[in-house]
Amino acid sequence: MSKAGVGSRFTWIFFTVSLAGLVLINAVWLFPSLGDIEKNTSELRLEIAMRAAESVERFVEAKVRALQNTADVLRFEPEEAESLLNRLLKENIEFNTISLLNENLREYKKVSRFQVVSEQDFIDYSRHTGVQDFVKGRIYLGSVTRSENLEPIMMIAVPIESNVLFAELNVKRLSDDISRFRVGESGKVYLIDEEGNLIIDPDLSLVLRHLNLQDRPIVQQLQASGDVVRTAEHINEKGVTVRATGLLIPTLNWSVIVEQDVREINVLRNRIILLSILSTGIGVLLLSLLLFNSVRVLHLNKNLADYLARLSLTTSELKELNKESDEIAKVLVRRDLELTETNERLRELDTIKSEFVSVAAHQLRTPLTGIKWTLNALVEEEFGKLGREQKKLVSEGLGATYRLIELINDLLDTARIEEGRYGFSFSNQPLAPVVEHIFESHEKTAKEKGIHFLLQLPKRRLPLLYLDADKIGIVIDNLIDNAIKYTVPGGTVTVQVVKDKQYVTVNVQDTGIGIPKKQEQRVFTKFFRAANAQLAQTSGTGLGLYVAQNIVKQHKGTLSFTTKENKGTTFTFSLPVLVLRRALK
Repeated sequence: MSKAGVGSRFTWIFFTVSLAGLVLINAVWLFPSLGDIEKNTSELRLEIAMRAAESVERFVEAKVRALQNTADVLRFEPEEAESLLNRLLKENIEFNTISLLNENLREYKKVSRFQVVSEQDFIDYSRHTGVQDFVKGRIYLGSVTRSENLEPIMMIAVPIESNVLFAELNVKRLSDDISRFRVGESGKVYLIDEEGNLIIDPDLSLVLRHLNLQDRPIVQQLQASGDVVRTAEHINEKGVTVRATGLLIPTLNWSVIVEQDVREINVLRNRIILLSILSTGIGVLLLSLLLFNSVRVLHLNKNLADYLARLSLTTSELKELNKESDEIAKVLVRRDLELTETNERLRELDTIKSEFVSVAAHQLRTPLTGIKWTLNALVEEEFGKLGREQKKLVSEGLGATYRLIELINDLLDTARIEEGRYGFSFSNQPLAPVVEHIFESHEKTAKEKGIHFLLQLPKRRLPLLYLDADKIGIVIDNLIDNAIKYTVPGGTVTVQVVKDKQYVTVNVQDTGIGIPKKQEQRVFTKFFRAANAQLAQTSGTGLGLYVAQNIVKQHKGTLSFTTKENKGTTFTFSLPVLVLRRALK
């Protein structure tokens, strides 16, 4: 066998072994990665379930402890019963009524948040379902029911020797707390009682339908295990296949269930599989190129040996080689023309995209403004009184409309920035009034959220700056709005204006959730929202900081930040004094 034949055979063996090794290497990391996705999503759901269960237990335990403390005082000061009950009702806004029951389990003292109580309002609880717990001197925690105004309530009883301290607890705050826990884009968290009845759900309509979820695998497994069920699959009330994780709350005999859309999990799995396919394809392509080049080299070596044997190339062979080279050159020229045409088409598509966003946003803003005024008129009851639930629903719709208008405005600003049409109107103006105006517009929101809101201005008068007051107002508004939005009640947001020799600087400092270190480099990119921000606030466009940075750049300034996760963030924007002085000249 010739040397060329041996080399060609070796090349094919090398290609086959390398291809098998490539497939094996991809399989080694692919299957564990797919398993890790399932494990990590299951652990995430369990973590959310544990946090939700902890929130529920803390809430109920706090109310039981408040009743026990009052019961302890009543044992020694029974003559102060009425004042103690009124104080307990005042300090715990979640209690609707509080009453004292005698040894016959009949009320003899009672205070209510919503009515003036007379003796005709006293209730006999001797036939109540939990009467055995009262008699045996145990704390009683009743099932969740609905009041006349459809709010969720439960009964709590604490023994006082032969008497009982009895309270009706409004657990609506639990519904609000549970709604804050989310997993993925469409997942949710809800509570069921020991009989499988849905008692707390972000969708109030499901609770009002008195759904019993006994037939769901997650509920059956929870009742069988009495502890934790990491993964079970079922079709929910919307017809969507979900994976669920459940956790029993032993003190209440309730269960927390966390659902996640299977499609969201499969998206992650498909990305990993696609990555594996791509890496394998690239490997095969490289091996094919290597094989092709190896065969070509062997072929050229053989030809070279023949040419050396003949000592010269014939004219016809040289012409053939020249012809082949000309063909290759022509192919390269055609490819270059095709790439140029494709690039031009991509630029045209980008322009069409920007124009579409701008036109669509303009077309949507007009009807949305009409919807906003209509909903606002309904909330203000200009067309007649609304019920509590009606007013709540209309208010939520109005809030959603404001958020949609905000999104459209951000999209328009972004489109104008990209097209170079984001006009500025510069003039010599003081910065302090702009900061004060934006600060005052956020004071009400900060107060309602329970945030300490501070403004610190220099004692000396600031110089006039060459700026567009409206655009700088957008920057300050975005920074303050983010600070308030991602700071928990009881935190602090401080707005500070300082001046040194070279810069006038505005600092917006908060004690909020901060930004994860791995995501800091993406803060000023379009549509970016940190992972912890999405958990804390579901709404937001991710465009505010992108727009703010472009505005500051147009003012020849800088926008930066320092942050520490769970500690807080400080955004700083500075305008150089020297540039401003040249502008004044």
